[in-house]
Amino acid sequence: VPCKLYFAKSLIDLSKRKLFIDITVSELVSVAQVSRASFYRNYGSIDDVLSYIVDEIYKGLMEKLTPSLIMFKQDQWYESGVNLFRYIHEVKDRFFEIESENASYILHRLKKKYESNPNSTNSDNKDHYLHSAIIGIIYTIADKWRKCGYQGW
Repeated sequence: VPCKLYFAKSLIDLSKRKLFIDITVSELVSVAQVSRASFYRNYGSIDDVLSYIVDEIYKGLMEKLTPSLIMFKQDQWYESGVNLFRYIHEVKDRFFEIESENASYILHRLKKKYESNPNSTNSDNKDHYLHSAIIGIIYTIADKWRKCGYQGW
């Protein structure tokens, strides 16, 4: 598992100055100071490393967001929203202080991951649409906040 973290941290470091699409496995293993063989033992591609990063962020977001999405209690939305943005603020140095296009791409993949998670919705279409709308709103606000340099927190 530590090897996976080296590659994830190295991809984040590289993505502060390059787009994900322009990062090569050679660059990644060089920055991680781990062998190419180790990379391929843990991942099949750069996109797999990105998926690992998205999964880690997603787990943290769901811990903050799930109670409100399940309960649908308006009195908890404010506190859950505040906790969510506190989490984003905590991880921004690790995950969002990267090229603008890369950060938008990560946020977009988080949104898609949530929408495709069968546990994130139930059989009620109304709830599914509400969840998707909430995630869309969070995505839009988080992306705008990132573009503004996380000002106002």
